[in-house]
Amino acid sequence: MWLWWISVVGDLWFGVTWLLNQITKLRPRKCVPSISVLRDHLDQPDGGSDLPLLDVFINTVDPVDEPMLYTMNSILSILATDYPVEKYATYFSDDGGSLVHYEGLQLAAEFAASWVPFCRKHCVEPRAPESYFWAKMRGEYAGSAPKEFLDDHRRMRAAYEEFKARLDGLSAAIEQRSEACNRANGKDKEECANATWMADGSTQWQGTWIKPAKGHRKGHHPAILQVMLDQPSKDPELGMAASSDHPLDFSAVDARLPMLVYIAREKRPGYDHQKKAGAMNVQLRVSALLSNAPFIINFDGDHYVNNSQAFRAAICFMLDPRDGADTAFVQFPQRFDDVDPTDRYCNHNRMFFDATLLGLNGIQGPSFVGTGCMFRRVALYSADPPRWRPDDAKEAKASRYRPNMFGKSTSFINSMPAAAHPQRSGEFYIQRPFQTFALFVVVIIATVELIGMVEIRWAGLTLLDWVRNEQFYIIGTTGVYPMAMLHILLRSLGIKGVSFKLTAKKLTGGARERLAELYDVQWVPLLVPTVVVMAVNVAAIGAAAGKAIVERWSAAQVAGAASGLVFNVWMLLLLYPFALGIMGRWSKRPYILFIVLVTAVAATASMYVALAGSLPYLHSGIKLV
Repeated sequence: MWLWWISVVGDLWFGVTWLLNQITKLRPRKCVPSISVLRDHLDQPDGGSDLPLLDVFINTVDPVDEPMLYTMNSILSILATDYPVEKYATYFSDDGGSLVHYEGLQLAAEFAASWVPFCRKHCVEPRAPESYFWAKMRGEYAGSAPKEFLDDHRRMRAAYEEFKARLDGLSAAIEQRSEACNRANGKDKEECANATWMADGSTQWQGTWIKPAKGHRKGHHPAILQVMLDQPSKDPELGMAASSDHPLDFSAVDARLPMLVYIAREKRPGYDHQKKAGAMNVQLRVSALLSNAPFIINFDGDHYVNNSQAFRAAICFMLDPRDGADTAFVQFPQRFDDVDPTDRYCNHNRMFFDATLLGLNGIQGPSFVGTGCMFRRVALYSADPPRWRPDDAKEAKASRYRPNMFGKSTSFINSMPAAAHPQRSGEFYIQRPFQTFALFVVVIIATVELIGMVEIRWAGLTLLDWVRNEQFYIIGTTGVYPMAMLHILLRSLGIKGVSFKLTAKKLTGGARERLAELYDVQWVPLLVPTVVVMAVNVAAIGAAAGKAIVERWSAAQVAGAASGLVFNVWMLLLLYPFALGIMGRWSKRPYILFIVLVTAVAATASMYVALAGSLPYLHSGIKLV
């Protein structure tokens, strides 16, 4: 009986999830911002702007897990965005309190003094230098000095390489400096023997030390707040002309930079600091005192702005005369660099960002995905969302044709026990599929796939995007989703949930190495359920082949069994990227996977045939009613 209940609950759950997925497709809504109209309304003839204030939040924790180069590129892309510099401020949250991040931010601010005017002068895209200099294809030149572009580009790239070299040597430089300062200043104080020292050589770093000590380690250090770049003036300030010391000519370019603030919040043992959410809460408080912008946009440390007009595009939604006042946040889709051309692991997740979120946009709005989202500050301050007026609620309550809530249906609930197996005997019955049922299943599957085709059509996706989404969905549902359910269950029971560790991101050297490790999947226990699903499907195919050999099936029996094996083959096709991933370095030769699968099927079939002689009941023709 418990198997029957599991089957019923599973069918009900799949039905509910399918229905919820269809609801998101009923009213897809695609909104296109008109930045030119925004400029016409808010840009002033004298060069000023009436755009609203904006606070930008960037969060990072560890300079090893999230390499400094990515984080500083994110900072540079934000400082160079096409938004009035006096209208926005950037708040960098270092949740680890590392001196490497602090001094790296200082280097980024120094480099931004050249990089930002260069971007404005030549209108380059994207404005993250690492992505810009490694871009294989660039659009037409849109700047104001085409004759100077090649020379400026060469000098700027050389300056960026020097900036990267200084970032790479920053950790070693801090360690050497600290050792020298400890030898000179810490002889009489044992507690200062392992201190980390700032660049002036006379100030101890208040955050996390290289060699952890009491009050100076991860999770236990005081708060640090430093304004790296002050609030700029309202009037443009032209840059320096070309000289021997400064060969780049910025005399006709506004050289102002937006305000940049470093934040490392206080942490003490025994307190739950709520990770990223806690860091953003501190950014909210600090920004409320310094700039208090009505709009906020947040980024992870390894995400950069790939379009300098992005902030203006989001503001278009916030200031929309029809829906702007009711808009709490605007979510940007995520895109990733260095993804293989076929996007084997669905990194871009195009079906979610370009299809599902468009469907949610037509209902109430998309979901917040954690980064790249512009908020209205009052929405983060727990302001209630727009709701019915009291008059509307009374009218709805008085109308029986438009009830305010779903009522209890006792007749339906009471009819369920009688309708479900009225004469059941306590046994579990398995009914063999009949022709009408099989046709019904085929029609449903064909309809679902047709809906998927229509969806990728109106979302502007390709068939490969849809296939990758289906593959990654199965990979997730067989491994990640069950683990998430287990985590929620443990937390609801007051037990510590499933722990996870942030995967360290690795810097890539040359173009050949950029895709070298994208095909490798690190082995973790989370992969076990998916591997079991693959093994069961391979074993099912092998057992069916062995049974056909032992029982000498007729052509009709083979055809009937083949229809059942379609599901097993389809599952293996969906898990194909996962299988290549767990192969490691052999994944570059897909034919090896084909040989392994065929060998496994043949071995299972041979084992079934060998056991059939000693275990007659394997093919005794037992039938389930």
